[in-house]
Amino acid sequence: MNDWGWRIPFLLAAPLDLGGLYMRRNMEDSAAFHKLQASGKIEKSPLRKTLSSSGRALLFCVGFVVVKAVSSWVLQSSMPGYLSTHLHYSRTDAYLITTLGLLSVAICMPLTGYLSDRWGRRPLMLMGCGGFILLTYPAMLLMTQGSVMTSIVAMSLLGCLSPCLTAAVAQRWGSFFPPRFATAALPSPKT
Repeated sequence: MNDWGWRIPFLLAAPLDLGGLYMRRNMEDSAAFHKLQASGKIEKSPLRKTLSSSGRALLFCVGFVVVKAVSSWVLQSSMPGYLSTHLHYSRTDAYLITTLGLLSVAICMPLTGYLSDRWGRRPLMLMGCGGFILLTYPAMLLMTQGSVMTSIVAMSLLGCLSPCLTAAVAQRWGSFFPPRFATAALPSPKT
């Protein structure tokens, strides 16, 4: 099983990949893109134009993706092993702490979606990035105290910041780049 069993999830995901490919190939372009296409204002070299005129937005997006990826990795992948191996929690306690931390993500997700509609996407994204950067070290320090309850609180604090990074990201990214070359900066349905 160890030699070949790891392939099973990938094989099971193959129909999802084909469905996603079909949707991307058959998705309609936006009305703004059709309007630009009709007027002939589509960039000849959209990647070059993106890099030369929207470098700051592109850097923000790259930095944001890095923070989001690290937050997901910390909360979902590395935490059980870190708690049990390095901080010597029992596996049961490590999984309990991680599960309750991820439950805080699920509970906070609808709230952050609501707040992103009310306050705007950018403030929420910045709050999530800033909060995760500033509070990860203190939260990890709390986990070293050896108390399961303190670790649950620390993990839940990080879990409450994670949805700020996720809520309405796609809508916000689309507003960073003008439609005439947005396909070079963002994934395109026609790739």
